[in-house]
Amino acid sequence: MIKINKEFYFIITATLLLALFGGGKIPYLIFYTISGGLLFSFFWTIIIYKNISGYQKISEHEYYTGDEINVLSYIDSETTLPAPHIEINDKTALLLTGLKSNPCVTALKPMERYVYRTDFNAKYRGLYNIGPLEICVKDIFGMFKLEKTIYSNTNFNIYPKLYMLSNFNLKSYQSFGTLSTKVKAYEDNTSVSDIKKYAIGDNVKKIHWKVSAKKGSLFVKNYEMTGTASAYIFVDFHYGCYRGENSRDLEERAAEAASSIAYFLLKNITSVYMYINNDMVSYVKGRDVKEFKGFLNVLSEAKVCGDSRMKDVLQKRISLISSSSSIIIITGTISREDAEIYCQIKDMGYDIIIIYSADLDLRNSKIEKIKNMGIKIFTLNYDSDVKGVLETL
Repeated sequence: MIKINKEFYFIITATLLLALFGGGKIPYLIFYTISGGLLFSFFWTIIIYKNISGYQKISEHEYYTGDEINVLSYIDSETTLPAPHIEINDKTALLLTGLKSNPCVTALKPMERYVYRTDFNAKYRGLYNIGPLEICVKDIFGMFKLEKTIYSNTNFNIYPKLYMLSNFNLKSYQSFGTLSTKVKAYEDNTSVSDIKKYAIGDNVKKIHWKVSAKKGSLFVKNYEMTGTASAYIFVDFHYGCYRGENSRDLEERAAEAASSIAYFLLKNITSVYMYINNDMVSYVKGRDVKEFKGFLNVLSEAKVCGDSRMKDVLQKRISLISSSSSIIIITGTISREDAEIYCQIKDMGYDIIIIYSADLDLRNSKIEKIKNMGIKIFTLNYDSDVKGVLETL
């Protein structure tokens, strides 16, 4: 839709009144000249508007928070008329950072291509589309304005920043790099290798009830055997988990801690299982660093939503986790009920670490109770050195 400047109406009205009441040829000549010039400018602007196009490109499709992103906007004039005033506004930065970027103002020669580059930093993880690109065409007098919005199907992923940890000490492993601790082989209850008919002496807990119902006889699950204890990372993203004016940054610190820990453990030949707690519990697992991409995808797409509490997620899954495994909980809230569940898990013989991403004072009764149980708990503030905190564990 065309927008007309208020000055246009004032000029037309003033010259018309001058012609009507002033009399003579000159006032009418002024009126017709100005009206004709503005009408000519009007149609000129419409022709340019209909013959201008644009699209956008991005150099990469995968970034980490903190990386610089470059978006190229291409504006093509497909007419033999010059375009005296073009405004270009790339909305990608507004979408990612919440900050408006200044529009680029230029003029285009006939059949010219103009390339406009936007640079900004990737602040928050997520899956995004570039654009939209807004193009505003104005006439030479600034009386008429036409706008078009060009949408792009090009998307890109921003992953949580990855810190290369030099160490991350878990009780189950003593130290990484030279793993000397002998660990008994045990069944991985999250990975079913095959199903067989039930025989006397088989564990009743292993009965696969769905298959048994279909087959009309009892079948049991056989689990894969592993010779290394696993690490289970539970990342809390329920609604209201990260609070205060820095809640979004606290959420990012939690995601960065989760990705950095997962990478370190996978790199050191450790099976890693990650659960994301939000409106529906997401799950990803890996046995070496080649499978790390799956962890990044889950973390980048996870949103803070839902009301499922971490204690409920743990209670449902703890029976499936070997007691020789380590449990890492990353959260922004710890209620009294949460603290009780964490202590119960510790009593069951699990190695448990809590990473608390919150701008709150940790010195309260709940935290002290957890510490007194021998559970390691560390805090991340919105501006914490994530690498430094994790390497002190």
